[in-house]
Amino acid sequence: MRSRTRGWTAGIAAGALLAAGCSQAAEPGPQDPPDVQEEAPDAGPELPLRFAEEPVARIETGPAMAPPVTVYGEHAWVANEAGMHLVDLHTGGILTRVEPQLPALYESWSADGPMTTEEEAAAVERSAGTRMVSRPFLAEDGAGEEIVVTVVPVSGKDGDPALELVVAQAPTGDVTGRFAFTPDWGSVGENSRFSGRVIDAQQGLAAVGITVSGSPRGVVVMDLETGEVAWERSDIAVMDGHDGVLIGVLSADEGYAVAGVSLAGGDEVWSYLAGEGPRLSPMRPWFLVDEKRGPDGIRVTDIATGDTVLDQGDGLTEDTDCSAAATVMVCVTPDQQTTGYDIASGQALWTLPAGEADDAGAWTGRITATHEDQLYVDRRDAHAVLDARTGETLTAQSGVAPDMASATVGLVMNGTHVDIHPALTE
Repeated sequence: MRSRTRGWTAGIAAGALLAAGCSQAAEPGPQDPPDVQEEAPDAGPELPLRFAEEPVARIETGPAMAPPVTVYGEHAWVANEAGMHLVDLHTGGILTRVEPQLPALYESWSADGPMTTEEEAAAVERSAGTRMVSRPFLAEDGAGEEIVVTVVPVSGKDGDPALELVVAQAPTGDVTGRFAFTPDWGSVGENSRFSGRVIDAQQGLAAVGITVSGSPRGVVVMDLETGEVAWERSDIAVMDGHDGVLIGVLSADEGYAVAGVSLAGGDEVWSYLAGEGPRLSPMRPWFLVDEKRGPDGIRVTDIATGDTVLDQGDGLTEDTDCSAAATVMVCVTPDQQTTGYDIASGQALWTLPAGEADDAGAWTGRITATHEDQLYVDRRDAHAVLDARTGETLTAQSGVAPDMASATVGLVMNGTHVDIHPALTE
């Protein structure tokens, strides 16, 4: 299951990096939307069409543009500044906690913290843009067992900032590895905030994006069994990975280059120039590049090969927003024309023109999440579920428009927490 993805403008954060003396572009930070990964256990063939309008419980996450929550069957792994914990999605209760071996560098956000005035509430909301917590990442170990991986800022040798990669069994939380390492932080200030984010984990390796006060400082790839650093690069802001290739952004003489590098060795597999301020939206196995002022406009590229899958000739326009379902990518243009593309072939399966909520055969609303090949759509006064392969409306009354969805629950972001809405059976 997967949720929607939104774009990121490389030029803004890259400018801050270059000013700090680092020649690299930006990677997505806490503004990235939550991604519910496919490795979670299959909860059954039923696909939810409706959710309870009232939540049964909630998950405290703290302020975040994208809460660090990963759905795992009928549970969810939730990260904070001091580790991660497993939550029961029926009750919201915490089942187990996983912590780093070294002392955490920062205190965890607390739901009981003071917030008595409007000014304090506004400060908490603003902090969502700077709080960096690595969302738990589901993967498999060498024996094919499901594991969950996160990275925590810790106090290393002599109290210097470091990171600790924490690996645990996904069903139980039993720790299988805690590996501390000190990346090349580059130039830092007195009040710099250090963090890392698990970008990808496969083939026995985990790629960790490094950031200082929200600015990317490269990537470190580690062995999930031994904790040894396989390789690291400080010149690339890595955003996502698929099929043994990491996608990232490099600064170049002509602006920025989008590149695919090997997860195994860090060598460049493919690259191309992408203008002065590209907007990138990863959606495995593809990603969208809106070059803005670049020569090629907007296109969708295969992460593993760098091949162009779709471009303006396929109906994409500047500022198009796309969402990936299980086998379909759905793209909505600024004028709301919406097309579903088959991920296997790149062929258009259906197109709907813009319309009103009650117009048959027209598109209206905003995709908030996907599960399998279902689209969950917010239509202002109502919430709908559509079939991603046909564009057909399956129901116009889904109860809520979840930000994350599974076979059993819909999760809705609500300030400093996530509300749990159980799926309803007919």
